Amino acid sequence: MDFEKLTQHLNIDSKEFNFQFQTHPDYPSALAFSSALNFLGIKNNAYDLKKEYWQELPEEFITIHKNKFSLIKKDKNRYIVHSDEMQSISEKELLVNSQNMVMLFEKKEISIFPSKKTINYTVFFLILLSLYLSYSFLQKDWASFIFNIVSVFGIYISFEIFSQKFGNESVALNRICGNTSKNVNSSCIKVMNSDQINIFGLKLSDFSLIYFVGLSIVGLLLPYASTLLQIATLFSVVVIFYSLYVQIFVEKAICKICLIIILLLIFQLILSRFFIAVPISSFIILASIFIVASVFIGIIYINDLLTKNDSLEKSNLKNLKFKRNYHIFMRELILQNKILFKNNKDGFFLGNPNAKVHISIVSNPYCGFCKEAHEMLQKLLTNYPNDISVQIRFNYSKNISENSQDLTKTLYSIYSKKGKEDFLKTLHFWFENRDEKQFFKKYNNDDSMNMQEIISSSLENKENGLNFTPNIILNGYQFPDKYDREDIFYFIDELLEDEDFLNEN
Repeated sequence: MDFEKLTQHLNIDSKEFNFQFQTHPDYPSALAFSSALNFLGIKNNAYDLKKEYWQELPEEFITIHKNKFSLIKKDKNRYIVHSDEMQSISEKELLVNSQNMVMLFEKKEISIFPSKKTINYTVFFLILLSLYLSYSFLQKDWASFIFNIVSVFGIYISFEIFSQKFGNESVALNRICGNTSKNVNSSCIKVMNSDQINIFGLKLSDFSLIYFVGLSIVGLLLPYASTLLQIATLFSVVVIFYSLYVQIFVEKAICKICLIIILLLIFQLILSRFFIAVPISSFIILASIFIVASVFIGIIYINDLLTKNDSLEKSNLKNLKFKRNYHIFMRELILQNKILFKNNKDGFFLGNPNAKVHISIVSNPYCGFCKEAHEMLQKLLTNYPNDISVQIRFNYSKNISENSQDLTKTLYSIYSKKGKEDFLKTLHFWFENRDEKQFFKKYNNDDSMNMQEIISSSLENKENGLNFTPNIILNGYQFPDKYDREDIFYFIDELLEDEDFLNEN
């Protein structure tokens, strides 16, 4: 399934969404889809709603349209469908081709900061291309200049094929061959998959990348290698006939992208006849061999690395699908001895006091790993303000350093006098800087606070052997060691619906 248009409209990362969706134990169900959205901060609820009530739906909602999860947006008297592609349909088409499942969601705000994961290299590539073609043009040889342009275009097409091999979406391939991610039986995919050549893990399409990159570098760095380039283009004739043989006689299917590469090879073969003949020196031969060998070894290395990463990613998908099984998680959770604190609302208490999911975190302001744990809990409180409660249990006593005591007293003073929101901001400031001078310069110490509740909860921590920080306790059960703390986001929705766990005595 391709959710490019849908994720783009929701302002979430497409690859991250697909990863979360595919690793869910119930993939490809509506539960898996909903959980993936929740994980990425899109709160949603699913309903089984008869079509007669669809007029009451908001402007945007998600349903299953033509067996695909689709975002539907009202547009006057029509509806815009965002799925693997965007299309406009009538109300009748929507009702006839959609299931009764409707998912309502809260749209994520657009960040003013660019995502660190989405780096666009297009500008960088265009700058390099401009420099390359400018230098090539200055050589004042029109045949070589056009020859180099064809090589660059060949690099682009060959790289798109190379990249698609590892599951990356290719705009060029989709436009020329149709959507290759949806139609695995397309003639292009059929022909490319039939390629029996395997030299150091490289296919024929990979050698086209080596060929065009090699020609580009040789043509740029060695202006007197024209005769050698002429010879190189003659070898392409073998590849042309082999590709046509596979398409016409073996697969009996025409690969459009393969034909484009064949046309480029033929064009270069014709262009090379206009090159000015230059005697081949031993330096030109050795330099050309070195360049092509370097490109060959480089592509082998990159191909091997990406193949291993692709295999590892597929293996991780299987492992995560098993790990994210809610029943396995619950089995590991309740294997722990249940801890019953005397008062789990003392001290630093946040969230809804009546919530059925209660999280206790044993923490220490000077613990380096506690920063991430507190950020995680703050995110949970933001996403589920009415559904969970959190108690922060600092390990505190009069035996710790004076600065440590003053820090905890100051945090408790802000919590008691200024409220929970100011306390969270202050705690965030501390973990961001962890500088005592800077902290006490901004926040005044308060020695008047009665710390008995904090001391009692700290003693209770020690009595239960909770000495290491951060330690997360979920409704009395320690979070299993086999899971990362961040994994709680995978299970929180199901925890909130698990009546057996929520009503456990």
